[in-house]
Amino acid sequence: MLTFKWSDNSEHDFDALPEQSRKGLLSRAINRIVGNECASAVLGKAKGYIAETSQPKRKTAAVNGKEASDFLKANPDMESQWENEYLAVKLSQILDGTLGVRAEGVSAFEREVARIAKAAFASVLESHGVAWPGDGETIELAGNPYDEDALIDHYLSDKGRREAVETKANESLEEKRVAREKKAAERAAIAEMAKTGNRGLIRGLGL
Repeated sequence: MLTFKWSDNSEHDFDALPEQSRKGLLSRAINRIVGNECASAVLGKAKGYIAETSQPKRKTAAVNGKEASDFLKANPDMESQWENEYLAVKLSQILDGTLGVRAEGVSAFEREVARIAKAAFASVLESHGVAWPGDGETIELAGNPYDEDALIDHYLSDKGRREAVETKANESLEEKRVAREKKAAERAAIAEMAKTGNRGLIRGLGL
């Protein structure tokens, strides 16, 4: 059953809503993705590009919104390319079921931190003959019971370990972002060639 929470924390069955309500919610969600979210992402790309190509290089945070907007107006081809790449990624996520997949209230960064911490701590425990607890299970360490979340929190309670894990998490997410953007760029290029009639080239490249 697909449900959603309202601002008062009440939970509602999406499938039980009137058809017009379901259509309206879906339409607004899609319009938000192709509208505000896309525009925000493209503006962010412009800020990053300006910061990277400035002499000397600048921090992205030092590039203001007006500067990025003016850059996009002066470079419509780049704006179109970044829009196509962003939307290709979002469509891919919609089609493969990964759009917005995350634990409630947990960011992608926090999930990645937890994943890396779990792998590291599980390896340490395994070397001492202790298996990682399954769902709903606990293990005893120093006379205290720990479930999975408590073990991860315990591992990250050390400042040095947390900093190391967060560094790895940032690197991992950046690698994933670059891979997604590369894939999106390839799809955007294919779409552009298809629009201009270069289907033979697409087949020749095996795309």
